[in-house]
Amino acid sequence: NFQAQIRLADWYYEKGSLDESFRYYKVAESLGAKDSEVMSRLGKIYIDRQEKKEAKKAFQKAIKTNPKDGSSLFHLGSLLASEEKWDQAFSILDAARKVLPENDEIRYEMGRVLLAQGKPGMAESEIDEAIKLNPEPVDYYMVLSDVYVEQKKLDEAVDILSKAFGKNPKNAGLAHQLCQVYSKKGYYTVGIKHCSKAMALKPNFYNAMNRLAWLYAKKRINLTAAMELSKKTLQAFPDNPGYIDTLSEIYYVEGETAKAIDNIKKAIKLDPKESYYKQQLWKFKNVLPR
Repeated sequence: NFQAQIRLADWYYEKGSLDESFRYYKVAESLGAKDSEVMSRLGKIYIDRQEKKEAKKAFQKAIKTNPKDGSSLFHLGSLLASEEKWDQAFSILDAARKVLPENDEIRYEMGRVLLAQGKPGMAESEIDEAIKLNPEPVDYYMVLSDVYVEQKKLDEAVDILSKAFGKNPKNAGLAHQLCQVYSKKGYYTVGIKHCSKAMALKPNFYNAMNRLAWLYAKKRINLTAAMELSKKTLQAFPDNPGYIDTLSEIYYVEGETAKAIDNIKKAIKLDPKESYYKQQLWKFKNVLPR
């Protein structure tokens, strides 16, 4: 009984029993379900099950049945963005925005895609609109700060992050983002304070750990602690070129130039397109540490 399968699936979906819901939706699909909502819900369950390929198929079927299914358009666009298919993602998300112009999540995702496409001005407009529609999500402020940084608006980035952190003082991500922006401004002491705060809020926060080690190296302080932090990050992620770069900087500051050169060469091998690592190699070979 097709309708019974759908009603059972819907009931389990609303109750949050996704495995049971999935089973009944699949039966409904096998019985010839053409309902876009059935396919859309199947797609969301596939996302929950980490089955992105099947999720994309489900959302595509939903959109084929109902080209104005804004929810399916949004989720398909988000999946394409996760695959870094930026142009396709933007096209699908733009269609979703036309159907659901007041949806903050669509605006936010479009902002992320535009930033990845190298269009920070347009991205800023979309993220601003997302925040107007829904000022609560912390991620919106973090991406907006990335947009500001891309446009060299570092003071604006600090301002928006400080306001968000004032409302969410236990958010380690915001503390780390503040650390990053202050580092770019050259305010290393303030950056150290925020990275330390991020680690206090989230003990195994490896990005904050790495940034704190780098800041210690730049300030020429707490080098023993910097080395310990750096080695801890590399123990967890031995092939992260950014973490290897930090270790090489610490060796350089300590006067162990050969070790600095050996490590930065590893980073270059892992990420040969990153010009900064090549600049580091030149510095290690040609400039004596202060």
